[in-house]
Amino acid sequence: MEAQSRLAQEIPDEVVLKTAVWGTPENCIQQLEGFIKSGLRHPILFFVPTPSDSVENMIQLFGSKVVRYFKSK
Repeated sequence: MEAQSRLAQEIPDEVVLKTAVWGTPENCIQQLEGFIKSGLRHPILFFVPTPSDSVENMIQLFGSKVVRYFKSK
C-alpha cells in the first residue's frame, strides 16, 4: 500500500481527474457510464480513505449505490 501511495503521488492531477472515478455515488455513476461508453469492461477499484471516512464505509456506500445501480441495468 505504501508503494502504491508513493506512486500515486507522482501522477499529475490532470491525468487523475481524467481517469479516476471519484465524488458522490451519483458522480461515480456518471463517470463510470462515460468510461463504459468509451469501452471500459473491467474497472479496477482502489479506495483511498479520507480523514473523515474509512475504506470500509466507502466500499459499503459504493456497493449500495453504484454497484446496485449497474446491477439494475
